[in-house]
Amino acid sequence: MLTQELIHHIDHTDKGGNVLLKLDMTRAFDMLSWKFLQLVLCKFGFSEAFISRVMGCVGHSWFSVLVNEELSGFFPSTKGLRQGDPLSPCLFILAEDYLLRGLCLLYSDNPSLAYNSHCKVVIPCLAFADDCVIFSNGSKSSLSKIMQLLEHYQSLSGQVINTDKSSCLFSTKLSTCRANMILKSTRFRKESMPFSYLGIPIYKGRKQVILFDDLIAKIVQAISSWEHRFLSFGRRIVLIQSIMSTIPLYYLQVLKMHVQVKEKIEKLLNKFLWGNSKHWCSWSHLRFKVEEGGLNFKKLDDLAAASMIKAWFRLREGKGIWSKYMLAKYCRLRHPSNASVNEHHSRLWHSIAAFRDTAELHIAWHIGEGSCDFWHDSWLPTGPIDPTKPHGTKVKDFIFDGSWNISKLSEVLPDGALLQEVLKIRSNESHPHCILWKPAKNGLFNFHSAWEIIREEKQLSTIKALFWHPNIPKKMSFLSWRLHSHWLPVDSILQTRNISLASNCICCNQVESLQHVFFTNTVAANIWSSFVEDFGFSPAPITNIHQAFKSWSLCCSTKGHVRQLMPVIILWVLWEARNKAIHENRAYSFITIRIRIENLLFYLGKAELLHYKHWTWDLLVAQRLNITVLRTARKPPIVLKWLKPPSGKLKVNTDGAFKDGFAGLGGVIRNEDGHCIAAIGMSTEEVSPLHAELLAAVHTLEWCRSNGYYNLIVETDSAIMLKMVVNRQGHWTLFPLMMQVSFLLHSTMSSFFLVKREQNRGADWIAKEALSKSSSFIWSPPIANNLFRGILDLEAADIPYIRG
Repeated sequence: MLTQELIHHIDHTDKGGNVLLKLDMTRAFDMLSWKFLQLVLCKFGFSEAFISRVMGCVGHSWFSVLVNEELSGFFPSTKGLRQGDPLSPCLFILAEDYLLRGLCLLYSDNPSLAYNSHCKVVIPCLAFADDCVIFSNGSKSSLSKIMQLLEHYQSLSGQVINTDKSSCLFSTKLSTCRANMILKSTRFRKESMPFSYLGIPIYKGRKQVILFDDLIAKIVQAISSWEHRFLSFGRRIVLIQSIMSTIPLYYLQVLKMHVQVKEKIEKLLNKFLWGNSKHWCSWSHLRFKVEEGGLNFKKLDDLAAASMIKAWFRLREGKGIWSKYMLAKYCRLRHPSNASVNEHHSRLWHSIAAFRDTAELHIAWHIGEGSCDFWHDSWLPTGPIDPTKPHGTKVKDFIFDGSWNISKLSEVLPDGALLQEVLKIRSNESHPHCILWKPAKNGLFNFHSAWEIIREEKQLSTIKALFWHPNIPKKMSFLSWRLHSHWLPVDSILQTRNISLASNCICCNQVESLQHVFFTNTVAANIWSSFVEDFGFSPAPITNIHQAFKSWSLCCSTKGHVRQLMPVIILWVLWEARNKAIHENRAYSFITIRIRIENLLFYLGKAELLHYKHWTWDLLVAQRLNITVLRTARKPPIVLKWLKPPSGKLKVNTDGAFKDGFAGLGGVIRNEDGHCIAAIGMSTEEVSPLHAELLAAVHTLEWCRSNGYYNLIVETDSAIMLKMVVNRQGHWTLFPLMMQVSFLLHSTMSSFFLVKREQNRGADWIAKEALSKSSSFIWSPPIANNLFRGILDLEAADIPYIRG
């Protein structure tokens, strides 16, 4: 992306113009000098013992040559890194870093060497493994200094630049004299656009369809490597989903795809799905989730939009070299959300800025030490305070000594309600501010959630959702999906599509329709009624797909239960039997179809796709069908005890109780003898159980800190809360509380552990007591409540709980 952005300025011709040098190293891994590698590792500060071990791995390589299918000779290597060795890429990157640092130092000492991109951030070079491009001024003196550095690097590292394959790119507006001078100084061949870097075509000007030829070729190759006649429909669906989720994405992050290219790719994938048979629907019907009637395929426009939202999030995150460059170039005097977009800016900036409003709606900020923008950033739950205000005022300007400066806030926020919202937010000087992605539970950006907010949605269908289960092959689910949409080649459907043919059912003289094939012919009706009788329920007569799935799912709502799978399996076997009767002249009978369904259930169980839980309440049916259902091994009883803290430490247990929007918070502090120091209960209105868990920890730890208790062992039975606090990742609404817990643990020198619910019984009882009485309290010895005192005495006496 950064290379594409910099190419936008390749035609700058003042003071020598701009030049891009694309380096190609001859056998880059094989030529690296061991002495140079050892020197680089030493400069990086690695210990002698570590360097000795690394060089031992690198230097003890012996080879034989295969001549006429016989091994000949046995000789040692003297340089290079073995390709395929997991250590080699890391060592190569460390060695190449010498060149990158040398270029940065050279540009720092000689500012005239810089590639002019109208930005204060200078990019000397970009590299990924052995693919390296250098951005330089095109003057003779600049190129001479760069080539001297490259020659110095070659002499030390042992690597050799292949001048025949290396190339230089410069503006076509340069004079012939200057162009010849550049080619003579570098001894590289002349490059023209578009050219490929890291597999992506880099271009300037109007995008052309030809830029996507490689992408289309890769998709065709991925498809043609699998002959679709050997793949079931289910496997084709999986392959298309794989292609859609991998191949186009890295293109879409850099290039805006041409309409013709999108149509061509979608037609290719649609043709692969249906094969040489009739294409029953277009791609537009497939690009929805299965619950909405699609096949979980994605529209390329939606993927492109999600890629631009991702780029905007990374830009606002401000961590990588690309985001720092873009912020310095386009947002130097304005907040990013108000940065200008004009015809002189690059196409990449136009594409990203087109989705910034959508992205900003889903971005939140944790203020941390307060470096985020006071007016423009969304650090309040309600969003930005006033985006029309001047850019540059920081949140930390209103914080003094870790607390809000209320008098200063009152001057700029006359609205009392807004001021109270601000005062609810807690700053944390020990942590930097950070960006959060609202749609993600952990606050981290993920591509799927970006696609979810941009895609077109359809109304959810409970019937269509029942077609798909991970417990059965996708080809069976696909048939039910086609049946629901009337996309199956029975005679009555073909007649409506202007195909003239006489229609005659395989088991009677009636017209072959979908309803007749799957539900109302004598054999099909008997199959449905026989399995309904086996499973012991009596629905109305099943005459269509809606009745079939509705009646079987109503008798069991457990997802994946065998009763929900039976309609899919029965429909598959009926269709399979119909095709074999027509094309292979097989018998179409009740007995044959019944045995086939029973065999399918048997093999699904044998393949461990159907387990004991899928046959809950229907084990007798499985026995009648001679299907062996493996029971999950019952776990042995577990002995659980609340453990006393070591000498000199206190143990703190916290828990939250939640019901109907109200929460109870509980905390119990005990010493090394198991004696209670304090029990803290509080009631509050909260939005989720996890919010209550975090609040319980915050209030209990704040009480401990205010009373001078440190060096604590803190325990919770919430695995989600523990993971959030340890990883410092959480939903944006919970992030401030999570960071507060992390701060309190650090300031009280406490450790944080997960325990079973039985080992947290005291805090659980306090939380439920506070919730039931809607009151707040702090109990200290002697404890008056008999029930709570009994729990404390049992745990202090090391009486265990038994989990069966």
